[in-house]
Amino acid sequence: MYRILLLFLILIPFLFVSVLFTFSNFFDGPYDPYAFFATRMVLIIIAMSFSLYMSFVFGKIIANILNKKCDPEKYLVEYEKCYKPRKGRRIYPAHCLNIFSGLIETSNYGEALNIINSISEQDFEKTPNYILYYHLNAAQSCLVDNRLEKAQFHLDEAKKILAIKRWLSRYNKRIAFVSFDYCSAELLFKHDNVEDSRELLTSLLNGKLDKLIRLHCEFLLALIDIREQKIESAKSALQRIILEGNKLYLVNQAKEELDRL
Repeated sequence: MYRILLLFLILIPFLFVSVLFTFSNFFDGPYDPYAFFATRMVLIIIAMSFSLYMSFVFGKIIANILNKKCDPEKYLVEYEKCYKPRKGRRIYPAHCLNIFSGLIETSNYGEALNIINSISEQDFEKTPNYILYYHLNAAQSCLVDNRLEKAQFHLDEAKKILAIKRWLSRYNKRIAFVSFDYCSAELLFKHDNVEDSRELLTSLLNGKLDKLIRLHCEFLLALIDIREQKIESAKSALQRIILEGNKLYLVNQAKEELDRL
């Protein structure tokens, strides 16, 4: 659906200007092959630029299904519609990262881990931004199954890239730092350093966050509250996650924690 719409949006201005050029030449004078060629080149450049822009727009619309509406199942369906690989071909490594981001928010942890383990840093040698996202996603996968030393390794690698950060746009920079800080906070929690974990999470919540990461921060803070016997604060956070979490697996985890209190 998205591909058809994108093609339609590209073809309409191309055809319009082509018709306009043809009729203007018909009425104004003889056919000029150089002007014809120059016009077509300008149209091709405009069409390519427009295509890139619309790809970014559609990508953001799909990402918002997960990040703002908290619906990983719909996100995965729409993502596959938009970026479905050709039959028999390997999924492009960058798509593995995006598929992992959806799967990890469902109960299907096994498939999520298989996806992230099917790629490596070498798959992104020519795209340093994706190397950063690979290490952040890999760190997240290691935290899920408690491979803490490996999670620390991936975070250290991500930190080296973030120290350069010249090639990151402002939007991507914010997302990368938020993801890095959240994973660091979770790692601190798993190492029983709840004080530093709380400080990092509180700092994150004071900034601008999408709903998805905000709910994850609140859940981790609720676990810290439970550990420190701040039961009412934990209950309040867990109830809010259940109310706002839509179809995230995090909602089930929040219900389980609430039932234990």
